[in-house]
Amino acid sequence: MGAGKSTLARLILGAWGVEQSAEGSPTFALAHEYRSLRGEVIHLDCYRLRSEEELEAAGVLEYFWERRALVLAEWVSLFPELQESLERGLPGVALWKVELGLQEGDPEKRSLRITQLRKS
Repeated sequence: MGAGKSTLARLILGAWGVEQSAEGSPTFALAHEYRSLRGEVIHLDCYRLRSEEELEAAGVLEYFWERRALVLAEWVSLFPELQESLERGLPGVALWKVELGLQEGDPEKRSLRITQLRKS
């Protein structure tokens, strides 16, 4: 919490040319969908969901498997089966894992690690 996930997502959305309101994280809506000149973008927040079954019932899995979109997903780490499935993923679909964290001893600093798990 408070590491900057939604801030990073907003920066990426802006870089993709998405005009967005200050609606913040999609924690309560689960997802915010946008159109850009580069394609569809989905900002997804899985924090409120409690099980893989809830992911499926909420239609979250469709975003990954049935849509051609850039998906910015927060809190996927809460769902090891989904994370593993994404890492095995669809051939030709790029996947990056972004890890943000608070720096111990300095609440103003963050750590950032980006790993490319699969190239398109």
